[in-house]
Amino acid sequence: MLETIKNLSIIFALNVASVSAIHLMIKAARLKRKRKRDAELKAVEAKAYEQAKRDLEQERIQVREEYKRNYKMLDVDYDRAAMAKPANVIEMY
Repeated sequence: MLETIKNLSIIFALNVASVSAIHLMIKAARLKRKRKRDAELKAVEAKAYEQAKRDLEQERIQVREEYKRNYKMLDVDYDRAAMAKPANVIEMY
């Protein structure tokens, strides 16, 4: 009887250890998957951030070029208007 109780307690202890080991393995696998998901999410966020930065810089460049183009057009129109003389105006020096 004592031997049977001893054997049962050993089996129970081994089962508890096995269940604990399995639980730890499952927990480690979950943690590994979570870290992998977090890393992928951070990579996607970094990629989106870089894309947004590039888009913003491209927009700034476009606005700057548009401003330059408009400014030059105004400048050219102003110069042409200054150089143009009506035909009926006589200049006196």
